[in-house]
Amino acid sequence: MAVGLQLLLLFLAAVVIGSQSEVDDFRRPSHKDVEHSVTRFGQGRARAFSALLFDVPRGQLIVAARDHLFRLSVDGLALLEESQWAASESLTQLCQDKGQSEEDCHNYIRVLLQRGDQVLACGTNAFSPRCSWRHIEAIDVVDTWLNGMAKCPYSPHANITSLMTADGDYFIGAPTDFSGQDSAIYRLLGQSNRLRTMQYNSKWLNRPQFVGSFETQHFVYFFFREVAVEYMNCGKVIYPRVARVSRATWAAR
Repeated sequence: MAVGLQLLLLFLAAVVIGSQSEVDDFRRPSHKDVEHSVTRFGQGRARAFSALLFDVPRGQLIVAARDHLFRLSVDGLALLEESQWAASESLTQLCQDKGQSEEDCHNYIRVLLQRGDQVLACGTNAFSPRCSWRHIEAIDVVDTWLNGMAKCPYSPHANITSLMTADGDYFIGAPTDFSGQDSAIYRLLGQSNRLRTMQYNSKWLNRPQFVGSFETQHFVYFFFREVAVEYMNCGKVIYPRVARVSRATWAAR
């Protein structure tokens, strides 16, 4: 895990450093200062890299992008395997007929989670979400296809968070409909009953923008920001929130 964390920290540091303005401050190294120590990966027309999955025991990294999945070595980011996963022409055309742009009518792979030696990968699939179970050492081989509704957002622009618990339950915080108006925290797959936050109830969730999530022994925590309904008289006020969900039943927020 140490190697994976180090790579993740390096990645985040590169993003932060690259976004900083050029300031003559020795505490803020420039992009040029660290460029020689950064390993880069690029492949063909792949773009919109959206998710990373570290598989430290096997020394590999699974990377999700638009219309592509990649399996790379942790050491040097050498390409081990590539899997193309684009939306069909009919779905792409239907997506555009419904008013979406050509750019958005691709398959943006937004969910990448591990359970044992399998990977759950979910993509927007031209606003027709779809998921697949794949072997972690053969990502181009699909074991099972799943309907992606409520498991993956329709829009590539949605802010989401997802996780797979140690028990195999899948949690996601995301918009669950085509319009992006029905945002929810969902629990599905696994052995537990399917549950979700109350639909179209602003006292539960009010246009949330999900940031992250993690599990503890008894709970799953979701971090997001939303329009605070308790301050509606003061105008639109954005508040950060933490939602605590029991791994067995819902807990009070």
